[in-house]
Amino acid sequence: MNRSLRLRLQLPWNYDLPTQVLLGFILGILAGILVGEMAESLQFIGDIYIRLIQMPVLPYIITSLVAGLGKLDYREARTLFTRAGFVMVVLWSIVIFQLLIVPLAFPAWDASSFFSSSLLNEAKAISFLDLFVPSNPFAAMAQTIIPAVVLFSITLGLAIIGIPEKGRLVEYMDGLTRALTRIVNFVARLSPIGVFAISASAAGTLNPDDFGRLQVYIVVQAAMALFLSFWVLPGLITILTGISYRKLLTPLQTSLVTAFATANLLIVLPSLVETSQRLFKELASSTEAEEGRSAIEVLVPTSFNFPSTGRLLTLFFLPFAAWYGGSQLPWNDYPVLISAGIASLFGSSVVSVQFLLDSLQLPADMLQLYIAADVSSSRFTTLVAAVHTVAIALLGTCAMTGSLKFPRRRLIRFSLATVLLNLMLVGIIQVGFTYGFSDGYTKDQLLKSLGFLRARPSSPAPVDRSFLTSDSQWPSAANANKAAYPPAVLRACYKPNTYPLAFTNNSDQLVGFNIEMAYLMAKSLERDLTLVPIPSRVRSAEELASFLRLAQCNISVNETPVTPDRIGWIDFAPAIKNYSLGFVMPDYARGDFSDWTKIKRLGSVRIGVTADVPYYETLLQTMLPEAKLIAVDSPDVLLDPEKSGYLDALATSAETGSAWTLLHPSYGVTIPKPLVSVPVAYPLPKTDDQLNEIISTWVRLKLSDRTIDDLFGYWIEGNVDEVTPPRWSVLRDVLGWVH
Repeated sequence: MNRSLRLRLQLPWNYDLPTQVLLGFILGILAGILVGEMAESLQFIGDIYIRLIQMPVLPYIITSLVAGLGKLDYREARTLFTRAGFVMVVLWSIVIFQLLIVPLAFPAWDASSFFSSSLLNEAKAISFLDLFVPSNPFAAMAQTIIPAVVLFSITLGLAIIGIPEKGRLVEYMDGLTRALTRIVNFVARLSPIGVFAISASAAGTLNPDDFGRLQVYIVVQAAMALFLSFWVLPGLITILTGISYRKLLTPLQTSLVTAFATANLLIVLPSLVETSQRLFKELASSTEAEEGRSAIEVLVPTSFNFPSTGRLLTLFFLPFAAWYGGSQLPWNDYPVLISAGIASLFGSSVVSVQFLLDSLQLPADMLQLYIAADVSSSRFTTLVAAVHTVAIALLGTCAMTGSLKFPRRRLIRFSLATVLLNLMLVGIIQVGFTYGFSDGYTKDQLLKSLGFLRARPSSPAPVDRSFLTSDSQWPSAANANKAAYPPAVLRACYKPNTYPLAFTNNSDQLVGFNIEMAYLMAKSLERDLTLVPIPSRVRSAEELASFLRLAQCNISVNETPVTPDRIGWIDFAPAIKNYSLGFVMPDYARGDFSDWTKIKRLGSVRIGVTADVPYYETLLQTMLPEAKLIAVDSPDVLLDPEKSGYLDALATSAETGSAWTLLHPSYGVTIPKPLVSVPVAYPLPKTDDQLNEIISTWVRLKLSDRTIDDLFGYWIEGNVDEVTPPRWSVLRDVLGWVH
């Protein structure tokens, strides 16, 4: 009987909810490792769970704030928003300081990415008026503008205070809050399933290199949380109230351990209230103790509706998300992050992160990564929130009763020591990750290893390099026209060494977007393919027209801007894309090239212009009259360390420039706003109208059947899932059950 009871108690559903969530997280990771990419199908369940979490959040914000404020009178509300509010702002400012320095903790790991169409999006001008002051609160609710919803709720709660017959209304709102809490609790019971699905999908699809980066966020947040919980907040309480460090933390041990283990602040609130009242009673007279007891009973539940310092640690994820993508969050985005972040954290942290990712134009799919990390990081944020609650209770009550102490010298020494220790902690983390762990950067090797996506040539096409010699050795145009090139051959000229359009991969194979297009074209036209590299000295449309005629090329598979001045020299196939003018520059200079106004302020900046973008050269002369434009044959002039300082930036199409940053991850790409784009197409010689029409028809067909979109996504945007080997899994690689 006892053995049967023990077995029953050990079943997963007999554990408490936090343990079930932890088990769901662990089992999800194991399931992802077991089945690999097949676990991605579980993401559907994870998405349902996320939506259920989000569903009651906005109504809960409204009802809880309205009910919490409606219970007060104006004197209590005034005291709450002045003295206790001042204490909360001081505590918030500590986390804001940490938020500003936390990017320094991220290691200097190489990071770069393929071109993304999100770079083309114009930055949204964030209106603080629309963000915080709703003209239509229902529209703010529908659009999940949380700061506006919070302000509306506070305004409504303050208005209800003055209604004499407010009792039934407050009771009604309180009842709604309890009902919404029941919904939250019901969804919380589904957390083991939701967390299992999300962690399984993440473990089955997450690149091991990406997981290595995720641990940076977890470690940084945990270190900052422990620093706040056991140094900053207890230190402030000790100095300002006179309670000794040991006397403060000893009675809190059980509550803090419970908060950390369960990641649930609500269940320890009663014990935190009782402990805070007992600690204050030892400080105050009997009259003050009774007044303080009532103040704590109001402060703790009310402050629970406001973002704690623990919840503010969630904001660390936003600078991390920018670093994760290979960039830094611009300093001018921090006012939005801080103000909108604090306001949005009145609700769910998941909704807040989703809102901030959208506001700061960071990848939306980072939300899944946040949820996966939150299983462990939420325990640290809850630990800080528990200590924060005690700090608000004791400091706020002392402020209301006038018993706060301000030993100036101790405060100054403590503040300086806190700043120095925080900076040392950040430095230790940064050095530890930089030198103790490998960044595992492999995107340069990924680019160099790419093979054809659609083309399946039986043998490599011959490459005619006879025109790469000096001018004196070139055959004359007259003799070239008499050359006996078989009519069944498609001669395609290309620009060599142009990542990701035409380059030699690790297998010594000539590949790239343009090369694969040439192979597919030759196959469709039932011709053999011969590739002809274009010499670097061919720059203008006139020179290109002469070369096409000289080399008897049927097409130049090198995207060229379609401009009126070129039409007189060459024909064009239909435009395949619009390319955007961008700049490649060292990462530290990205901010200087983010918009045209900033670039103009640089004055006589040295900008290299490659041979394939003379149109951009003309454009730059107009837009940046003070800039020094320097013709270069290759991006290597900027990227070669031996030529460092020769150029400040390189003007090129952002679509192709992104590939060079993969090879040189200390460089980045920017697309200045307003956007400058131009249609690009393959040049055709003005010698064979019939073949030109056939080629143009073929290009239109490939645009219609999305072949060009697929190749663009593969070569330019790095969508390589189709050719990437499946993630390692036990079922496939150990047991051999899946092929």
